[in-house]
Amino acid sequence: MARDAGATVDRILEGALAVLARSGPRKLSISDVCQEAAVARGTLYRYFASKDELLDAVARYVGRGAESRLALAIERQPDPAQRVEVVFDVITRFDWLHPGHRQILEHEPRFALAYIRDVFPHFVDLAAAALEPAADLIPTVRDGQLTVRDVAEIALRAGASTVYLPADDAERLTQAMMAMVGAGSYAARR
Repeated sequence: MARDAGATVDRILEGALAVLARSGPRKLSISDVCQEAAVARGTLYRYFASKDELLDAVARYVGRGAESRLALAIERQPDPAQRVEVVFDVITRFDWLHPGHRQILEHEPRFALAYIRDVFPHFVDLAAAALEPAADLIPTVRDGQLTVRDVAEIALRAGASTVYLPADDAERLTQAMMAMVGAGSYAARR
């Protein structure tokens, strides 16, 4: 039963994201979300009491997606010697809001920017925790020039910039970010 509820909530959140991409948050209608998610209005209200509550849940849902992508990438390549590259690669390839994030940004730039500003510290914490096992392998951290959190923030700022200026070559951006923090020698060792 709980699994069905989780699937329904995910469908509603995905539906809300699709409607957000088309219309933006100010024009988000519960009816449109229900139609997109193929649920009755009463079903949506069983899980979300208001439009604001739904938008808050969407933000948490996107954040969980970022955490899942990072965890999966680390699970696939758990070697601490590859950790910086793995984390940076996830950051440069991550759709910062959702596949429709550019449309959301175009419709409601204030909403998108507020969201990014709100979640940015959490993403820095997440990236820093992921980088921690490789801290001694990052020359600028080992030498005391940067902290692991500094490295995470640099990477996320570069990655977030791709919302506005998409990277033509994500792999090259990953390598450039690694070179900026003195971790460029990882690519040469592979």
